[in-house]
Amino acid sequence: MIEYIRRSARISRYAGVPFPLTLGRMLLGRLLHDRGPMEFDTFQFAAKPVAQWHTYLPDRERYRLQAAVSPPAERALEENKLLFWKHCTTHGFPCAPISGIIPNRAKPVDLSAVPTLRSFATEAALAAYFAELGHFEGFGKPIGGGQGYGAFAFTVRDGKLVASARHADVGQLFAECTTSRFPGGGYLLQPRLSPHPAMRPFMPGPGLGTVRVFSFLTASGGVEVPFAGLRVPAPRALCDNFSYGSLGVPVDVSTGRLGVAVGVTADTPISHFVERHPETGATFAGQQIPFWSELLTLVEAAARAFRGLPALGWDIAICQDGPLLLETNWAFGADIAERLTNRGWARELRAWYARYASP
Repeated sequence: MIEYIRRSARISRYAGVPFPLTLGRMLLGRLLHDRGPMEFDTFQFAAKPVAQWHTYLPDRERYRLQAAVSPPAERALEENKLLFWKHCTTHGFPCAPISGIIPNRAKPVDLSAVPTLRSFATEAALAAYFAELGHFEGFGKPIGGGQGYGAFAFTVRDGKLVASARHADVGQLFAECTTSRFPGGGYLLQPRLSPHPAMRPFMPGPGLGTVRVFSFLTASGGVEVPFAGLRVPAPRALCDNFSYGSLGVPVDVSTGRLGVAVGVTADTPISHFVERHPETGATFAGQQIPFWSELLTLVEAAARAFRGLPALGWDIAICQDGPLLLETNWAFGADIAERLTNRGWARELRAWYARYASP
């Protein structure tokens, strides 16, 4: 109940809505649609008639729909980042390169499917590899993790790891990777990617923003792309997931042009429309994402290559030389489409999942 009161007070203050009305509507949202305070804020229900709330797809139903068309035997291609990388490179798709792997001590990853990748089973081996690199900006993440959990950036200078607040030395970095409780059997190390210069006004910090794209594959091989949205990292955040405070920007699928951003900012800590980037002042609406036609072509080809998972949410980075596939998700959140377009997607999503059944 404390969270209901706190969030109601915040929404009332910044949205100009009376507190009793906000709290009452928030409780009604829980009673009628099992929507909590966070969803009430995310979907801006304070400014919407109660009759519209049912048009938003509940998470439980969304997961049931996604699970029904995503055979468990096929999910490893998405859930295991090494298998995803292997599948993408086998099909010639541009994706984030992998520099090496640090296996988990308790349950080490099976590397038989990726024998060409280097593995560092000891701290000394990792230190020797850093010495080879000389200068390197890197990124580490769990092989089976998601939503940016457990990820970290690291820097190598003159062959040695630069101390950070997270890792004082190679030993600490190695220990974290080898004892992590995240699934997948260890960590993968990658070069840190930089956004295309045209995207830099929206990504001035250390984080790399990605484009989330929905794809639905028919049994005949047709691909439908109903939604795309850009995630803009929060200041100083390494990852662009909304749980880290990122903004979201709708993208016109036909043109690749941005709309108005949505999210929480320091001066307005409730979900609202954001016309300019809080740090750079860059205007979102009308800006063109580079390589948009190439991105759509890549998504269509990748959707066919992952045909065992007919409904996917892709995360794509726009870099200097074009789009790169970072990962895909069979249990992707439909709420990103609903929050960025400011309307419910329940009807459309139910229809798409009914049509695009697993072959």
